[in-house]
Parts: sequence; C-alpha cells; structure tokens
Amino acid sequence: ITVTVNTRFHRDNRFDRASVIDMGHELIRRSRTLDEATAIMRSLKSASTWGFVVSSAAEGRAVLFETTSEETAVVEAAPGAEHIVSTNRYQTAAMQPGEVTTSPVFAVDSDCRARRLGMAVEAAAGRGLSAEDLQGLLGDLVDLGACDAAPETRRLLGNCIMHPASVQSVVFEPEAARLRLSVGRAPTGFGPYVEVPWAWDGPVGLVETYDADTET
Repeated sequence: ITVTVNTRFHRDNRFDRASVIDMGHELIRRSRTLDEATAIMRSLKSASTWGFVVSSAAEGRAVLFETTSEETAVVEAAPGAEHIVSTNRYQTAAMQPGEVTTSPVFAVDSDCRARRLGMAVEAAAGRGLSAEDLQGLLGDLVDLGACDAAPETRRLLGNCIMHPASVQSVVFEPEAARLRLSVGRAPTGFGPYVEVPWAWDGPVGLVETYDADTET
C-alpha cells in the first residue's frame, strides 16, 4: 500500500476532527488492502480538505479519497482507464459547489497539470510508464494553458507539472519494494534521484551527495 496526498480547498472544514497526518498514519498503519483503506477513511472524520491517492501493488489498482469535514468520497478510475490522476481540484461532483480557489490561476494550473499527466499515460498505452518516465514527468515543463502550448514548448514558470518551489519529489516502485527520492535542490523534480529500499530490519543507511554550487 502506498499513500500520497494533495491539498484541496473547500468551505467545509473544522478543527475538532482528524488531521491529515492522523489519517495518513492510520492508512499506513492499519490497511493492507484498498477495501480496508476505504473502511478506515469512511470511519474517520477529516478536519480539512484533501485528496488521498491510495494504491495497492497486490491488487494492481488505486483509488482516490476526497475529503471535507462533512464527507469522504471514493473516486475510482474512469471506465476503461488504468490510472487515476490527482492534482488539487475536486473530482467528486457533489463536492465541487463548495470548493474554494485562491485565484482563477490556481484552478487553471491544477487542471492543466491533470491534463498533462493524463496525456502522458495515454501516450504510454500498451507499454506503461517506467520509473524513469515518472521522474521525467515530475520535471515536466509543458504548460497546456499557454497560448503557444505545444509538447515541444518548455518554460520554467506557468501551469507546468514542475513547480519552481517544489521541495519533495518521489516515485514509488512497490513491485521492487523501493522508492526513488529526489535529493536535488528546488525544483526537486529535476532530480537527481536515489533509490531507497523498503527495508525495516537493518541499520539505517546513509547516502552522500555533492552540491557543486556550495562545494558541500
């Protein structure tokens, strides 16, 4: 089971319910299947507004849990699709009327990133996306919302998957029992990445990196 989280913004939020950290801990600690994850999410009341993508390597699928303080919705892959994309906007129609956006640009940015990710999955149909492909996507510089939008147009600012201030980029490889973690400076989507095995029965490892800019 792997768990990733995206921020949502909604009018329904309160402070007397479970935090996102608590919910994440419960998912990781108690669930071994997506059915168990669904039961846990429905039993907890979220204080705030989030999107949890929970995937199961054993089951070969994933689900998206969207929360407000009043409701938890389960989003499955679209009919015929073998993937779920989550950015920062609600996909559950019943939750969208209360959704809050910080600005029109926020909505455009989120939707463009979702479209770009969907395009990458469709382009890889039949072969799938490799870990290297996913690393490349985390540093993707295409803005589908730009007036000159085209796959060959690159920019460092805009509605791109890569964000200049990104501080964490990770690719999970559950079948290989490892993850790939960027140890680069922001934007971390550019890497470099190191492989971290999922092993809890030995000493803690150490990876040394070198920063040419600071000579450390």
